[in-house]
Amino acid sequence: ATRYDKLAANFLGFVKLASIMLWLK
Repeated sequence: ATRYDKLAANFLGFVKLASIMLWLK
């Protein structure tokens, strides 16, 4: 995996976590 792929995966994970936190509120 390239550095960009890892960065994109981390970004998607952060977006998922943020949306779940907002949804639980």
